[in-house]
Amino acid sequence: MEVKQITNEAIFLPAHQFFTQMLGNLPNMLYHSHTFFEIAYIVSGNADHLINGHIEQISAGDVLFLRPGDMHMYICNENNPEFLHRDILLGVPLWNRVLDFLDNESIREMLARLPCRSRIGNAQLQFLEEEFTHIDASADPAEQMPMLLSATVSLLSSLLSGASNKQTKGYPLWLSQLISQINTSRAMQMSKRDITRLMSSFSYNPSYISRTFKKYTGVNMSEYINDLRFSTAYTLLQYTDFSVEKVIEYIGLNNKSYFYREFKQRYHMTPKKVKAPHIESKESINID
Repeated sequence: MEVKQITNEAIFLPAHQFFTQMLGNLPNMLYHSHTFFEIAYIVSGNADHLINGHIEQISAGDVLFLRPGDMHMYICNENNPEFLHRDILLGVPLWNRVLDFLDNESIREMLARLPCRSRIGNAQLQFLEEEFTHIDASADPAEQMPMLLSATVSLLSSLLSGASNKQTKGYPLWLSQLISQINTSRAMQMSKRDITRLMSSFSYNPSYISRTFKKYTGVNMSEYINDLRFSTAYTLLQYTDFSVEKVIEYIGLNNKSYFYREFKQRYHMTPKKVKAPHIESKESINID
């Protein structure tokens, strides 16, 4: 079978390393490989997925992780028009940047064995689709980058959560879904009322959810979100052109003194020290 190679130049705009699209049933899709990383999640319907010569069945909620050089195609029945999936395509430098942002050895070990796949629940699927639709609609790369990092990390976290359920941690499925929803840029903007509303989408009372969350993560939900805020702030300072003020606004804090004090306590340097090398080298968030 002929294999078509899709290159970065055919997909990405000049100096960009990211593209996302929603695709439906494509009965004439070619068996192809590409020079970038791809994450795809199935929104609806089902199909066969031919990957490196092997066929697997995929359906709504499946998440596929593919590396450069992997050969694949979706095999859809013409009478199955409901098959719908989203592609998230990342150039190699941007993929490495996402992994640096995640900074998780377990994920790196799992991704070293690509291609692989995981599953997400309906709530997370809807949440991610809203996130990527928002990213796709943004014309400003400087606004896209932090949202992309956050949403992609959420997908990668689903891979880790799936492995944890099979191994020793044994996270309940609902907790894995909750954590994946928290690992997004929107969670950092959440008020206490928003967090309560998020918890109410699960069939447990808030006290039980809070106890279970701390049992498995070792911290309460507020501490978890605060850790996410500061790790995101560090990455935005290091990799984007966001000013310190813009970073503080993005992570949902309104107390500048608290941010500076907490940041220095966590990282033993001021936010401007993190920013300085980036400013001097005049790097752009778009990678050539």
